[in-house]
Amino acid sequence: MDKTVGIEGKALMSSVSTKKTMESTIASFSSIMNLIPDAVLVVDGESMVILANLQAHQMFGYQDGELLGQNIDMLVPQSKRSFHGGHVAKFFAQPSRRSMGSAMALLGSRKDESEFPVDVMLGPMATNTELLVMCVVRDVSEIQKTHEALKAALEREQCMARTDSLTGAANSRYFYDLLEREIERNRRYKHPFTVSYIDLDNFKQVNDQFGHSEGDAVLRSMVECIQQHIRKCDVIGRMGGDEFALLFPETDSAVANSVLSKVQKTLLEDMRINGWPVTFSIGTLTCRGGAETPDEVIRVADALMYEVKHSGKNAIKYSVYGSSD
Repeated sequence: MDKTVGIEGKALMSSVSTKKTMESTIASFSSIMNLIPDAVLVVDGESMVILANLQAHQMFGYQDGELLGQNIDMLVPQSKRSFHGGHVAKFFAQPSRRSMGSAMALLGSRKDESEFPVDVMLGPMATNTELLVMCVVRDVSEIQKTHEALKAALEREQCMARTDSLTGAANSRYFYDLLEREIERNRRYKHPFTVSYIDLDNFKQVNDQFGHSEGDAVLRSMVECIQQHIRKCDVIGRMGGDEFALLFPETDSAVANSVLSKVQKTLLEDMRINGWPVTFSIGTLTCRGGAETPDEVIRVADALMYEVKHSGKNAIKYSVYGSSD
């Protein structure tokens, strides 16, 4: 027997054996892939899918085997495909394992082109002949919904913690927090702010004559009316009972006085239309500088309000505190 032929024959037999071994390995790996609950795909250097488990086909809306031989880009939203090829090339140039959670806000694209949020793990797979990459894809739609629901619940809890449940105004604790921030801003940037302290005249008469439910309606109507006539950055807080405070950030006396005159006029009209014998005593303090604490500001505004109370009610008393210099 020719030794050359013998060597070539052995090489051919070895090649056939290697191929059969590879096919057997792929078959075994495919079986293992189907046991994994996530979508699993194996992609070659040309971005072609050479293996995909049943979960991958189901997740992306394809029939079993339909993904094989297809470009992995087809599983990416159309708007992202032009960039995705570059990411694949970069991965093959510098292969390294990427865990789930390391890339956020990823989207998959189903056969019908509907998009859904995914998380992806990537891992290089070196064979005797080429480098492959294994992609494990997880549909995180339900996880994202749960996260959003928890976030919304937390925001509701935070809102409830700083809001008066009856009127929707800020509660006194939150109002003091905001006022303290405004004092700090005034101290740093020298921007003035204005605080008004409001007491409802004759409110006890409403409760005694019409009942507490009607009194509650007065408070809610008052807050709603004020909110319609102030800026979004302005704050109304319920300080207790029928006493409220208004915070006008970065607002000097001229603007505050103009706004408050309109607010008082609107409130009185609202009370008249509803048949409530309520008026408003208001103390207003513009702080240009020098205010040290929220308690100090509220104490002065409250004292101004009581001056109105003792002088016949239903008026606004203005004052300016400190200097902008």
